[in-house]
Parts: sequence; structure tokens; C-alpha cells
Amino acid sequence: MARELGLSELHTHASRTARPVFERFGFEVRRANDQNWIRGENLPNYDMRRTLDLAG
Repeated sequence: MARELGLSELHTHASRTARPVFERFGFEVRRANDQNWIRGENLPNYDMRRTLDLAG
């Protein structure tokens, strides 16, 4: 669907647990967010990106 819409990249903020799943689908870590505080808890996550080949 992303290719049909003409998107060239996908982005996500993945948790430590989800990171390996996104990596299996071709996402790469762009930046680690070590200080990500949510409701008083530090929950590190990762900015991830996958570049799409528009040809399919």
C-alpha cells in the first residue's frame, strides 16, 4: 500500500522488544532514544526507517 501511495520511506518508533521484528522487515535504526520517559518510567525506543524500492 505504501508503494501504491508513492511513499519512498517508512518510519517508526520501536520499543526494545519490537526492534528485532522491524529489523527482520528491513528497518534500520537511525537513532536510539535512551531517555524516553512515559508516566515516570524510562522506556527507551528506537527511531527506525525503511527505504522502499518504488518498483516493487
